[in-house]
Amino acid sequence: MAIATMGPDIRNSTLIIVDMQNDFVHRDGGFACIARVKPDYSDAQFPYWRLGLAPGGNRTFIVEGTWGAQIVDDLKPEEGEHLVVKKGFGGFSNTPLDTILRNMGVTTCVVSGVTTCVCVSTTVRGGVEHSYRMILVEDAVAEVSRDTHEAEPKTMARVFADVKTTDDVVAMLAGAAGVGGLAP
Repeated sequence: MAIATMGPDIRNSTLIIVDMQNDFVHRDGGFACIARVKPDYSDAQFPYWRLGLAPGGNRTFIVEGTWGAQIVDDLKPEEGEHLVVKKGFGGFSNTPLDTILRNMGVTTCVVSGVTTCVCVSTTVRGGVEHSYRMILVEDAVAEVSRDTHEAEPKTMARVFADVKTTDDVVAMLAGAAGVGGLAP
């Protein structure tokens, strides 16, 4: 017997763009797999032991207040848009993101960004844990490993998110606007 599923409600959605920072994606940035933190990483939530790092020292990747931690120029938040600083992998863990979304009446999160298998995936899973309907935009995420990048949307689709393309999301938005579901 098939279980009926209910898809995302695009009329009450928001776009979450994960980690589009200079150190991650700018050609002059120094790619790192850890979140924006103090130079000694004392406020980070990640497994130091996996990367051979120890607290202390002076790191330069995605350090709060540096060029590398800044959002890439093309995506700088405009007035009225929120910038949520995270210290770990997911956008919901120990951040005000849930409060912001609840105050906005959001029920569905459309997620894009980097990296597919780490920060994007953790943000999607965190959204599910906060009872949001999640959409992963599979052609708007990236990962350093092609194999893991191709596998993660399959995992997301199995349990955590509706996996859509950018064109699918645009069509959903157009459809909602066509039935009076979205305000200009």
